[in-house]
Amino acid sequence: NVFRFENCENLELTNLNMGHIEGATCSSGVVTINDCRGVTMRNTILYGCGEVGLYLNNTSDFAMNNSTIHQCSERALMIDAYQGNSTGPVFNNCGFVNCANGIMVGEGTTGTIFNNCTFTDNKGTLFWLESPIVLNNCEVEHHTNDEDGNPLITRNGGTWETDFGDAT
Repeated sequence: NVFRFENCENLELTNLNMGHIEGATCSSGVVTINDCRGVTMRNTILYGCGEVGLYLNNTSDFAMNNSTIHQCSERALMIDAYQGNSTGPVFNNCGFVNCANGIMVGEGTTGTIFNNCTFTDNKGTLFWLESPIVLNNCEVEHHTNDEDGNPLITRNGGTWETDFGDAT
């Protein structure tokens, strides 16, 4: 990982541009935040061949504001993919752009909110949801289709869906 934070409290990351070299391959993410409380990312850009732009695990009171995650080789954002219990992650005015997949929210996560965010030019499954999310005034542009030509927006529990049936 470019940065990994563990057991932090009241952490603020502002005006950072972080990523992996474009065109390379690697098996690490850009930023991992594990077992932290009160984390704010502001005016931050995460990018590159890193598998995941941002990974949150067992983190509470996280906010990402006016930031962009783009061109990640595996996924833009993962929250509690491996049985964490994050509470209240909020994303305000953020862009999730041109990643191999979009957003994965694990089963233990509660209170995930996206306000005024854009999801554009991502490939694969845009939302893999094991817990509900809230999208407020967000723009979703996704052009990956199933075998019948229907847009693939969400995947939950191995079942492909063409709507936000499991999301709020």
